Amino acid sequence: MKAHFPAEFMCAQISSEIGNFDKLPGFVAEAADMGLRIEPPDVNRAFARFSPVQGESAIIYGLAGVKGVGGPVADAIVAEREANGPYKGLMDFAIRLSEYSAKEKIPNICNKRVLENLIRCGAFDFIIKADPTFHRARLFNNIEFVMKRAASRAAEKASGQTDFFAVMSAGEDANDSELADCPAWPLADGFKAERELLGIYLTGHPLGAWKRVLDSLTTCQIASFPTDFKTLPPKGKKPIRLGGMLKSCQVRIPRPDPSNPKRNLKPWAILVVDDGENETECLVFGNTFEKYPWLQNSIDSPVLLCGEIVHRRNRETKEEEEGVQFLMREAYPLAEGTRRFATGIHVKVSLSDAKLVDHAKAIRSLAAAHPGGLKLVFDVVCAGGHHVGVDSGMAGVEPTAEFLAALEKMVRPADYHLDARDECFLEEQERPWERR
Repeated sequence: MKAHFPAEFMCAQISSEIGNFDKLPGFVAEAADMGLRIEPPDVNRAFARFSPVQGESAIIYGLAGVKGVGGPVADAIVAEREANGPYKGLMDFAIRLSEYSAKEKIPNICNKRVLENLIRCGAFDFIIKADPTFHRARLFNNIEFVMKRAASRAAEKASGQTDFFAVMSAGEDANDSELADCPAWPLADGFKAERELLGIYLTGHPLGAWKRVLDSLTTCQIASFPTDFKTLPPKGKKPIRLGGMLKSCQVRIPRPDPSNPKRNLKPWAILVVDDGENETECLVFGNTFEKYPWLQNSIDSPVLLCGEIVHRRNRETKEEEEGVQFLMREAYPLAEGTRRFATGIHVKVSLSDAKLVDHAKAIRSLAAAHPGGLKLVFDVVCAGGHHVGVDSGMAGVEPTAEFLAALEKMVRPADYHLDARDECFLEEQERPWERR
């Protein structure tokens, strides 16, 4: 079934674990390997469970999988839509769901939390696509107004006391034109909301163009961390480079210990890093943390951390425990880490492209506008599918966020990658376990 009906197979597999955010990233990666994309939930297209998109290699996110929504609410949204057609907008949705709840004699399923979560995860983005003056912040900030209007309409209909003017203005009541405007949210906030409510990023990633760089520079994804210290190398340490968004930096001040006057009293830290799919803690001992004070002021910034996966130790007794943890040795802002660890950038082009020469010239012009030390190579796809590396003839390019964003407008993200150093560290590392 997986081979002949891949979308249906993956929908069944994901739906069997619906709401389980721990397993979802793995399912999404498996779907991507099968050539399937995951589309955001949509109150006009999605069903309660994950479902195939007809005629496309895609799966639409199930409404029941949205955090705070659940099966009964999702079933009601779908039932009302199938009975009376697609929802025209947020106001129409709220009114119809309120009336549906009254008709079914159940608590109002269109509550504030449901509307908040559906808006924040993109389930009402069809409104934005139809009218660019709308955005998620505008829909979100008008929830109370919409709910009051919907409750009033439902109460009037239930009592049979709808007046003449209400009947005449019924069409206007279901119109979103009355929703007050406000500033839009930053794109990164929308991405974070999707991760919080769906368990994955769908419409974009806070790391933006850096995501492809991280894929090239990171030597071990958080999801691939060994779960058992027995799987570590003989010396009990696995050097890795880990890239992602720095979510927090908690500084710890050691207390003096009269019984141990040699104890390191330098501040140390616990970092939390998110690689886009998972997050992990990183320990930074005093001697190391002293070298990288900028970490405290880099929350929500992309970073590249070099360190080791080691046996977990009790922070008080220093004794080894079951499990592993990440010990940071070096840290770099991602832009600097890219300059230090990347050795070249490869861009895929095809001989079958009728505009190959113009395409290559445009990429070279872009590279010329961002001079630097990274070698640019064209991976030319020849007949038969084999590749030939051709030096671009450029002196070098600086892999800035601006350059990468512009490059992704010319080529697909999958059509370029960075070569990176094999060494996980740039500095000479002290091998003994540091004491705080």
